Amino acid sequence: MANPRKRNQDIRVRVTAEVMERTKRVADLLGMPPSTLASLALAQFIAQQERGLVMVDRMADAIGGQMGQEFKTQLEAQLGKAPVQQKLFQGPGRRKKKKRG
Repeated sequence: MANPRKRNQDIRVRVTAEVMERTKRVADLLGMPPSTLASLALAQFIAQQERGLVMVDRMADAIGGQMGQEFKTQLEAQLGKAPVQQKLFQGPGRRKKKKRG
């Protein structure tokens, strides 16, 4: 059975001579080829970005919910808590007639 985590896809990245030397130096210290170090670094970077995007999405949902509730509260206050359609169709010249008793 094939290892599902085996690296079997290629990607080419061009780097400066300085970055290549630094990559080789760290890879040697860790006892792995520079390509393995680059693969691990890329995977770690992508995982960090994905976690950040999830956090931003959750924050946006929470803030959006709070803003929506605040907007509703402000709208109700401005409209005197009357239903929107009733308030719109009941202009200043149209008042409900009182029944005479």
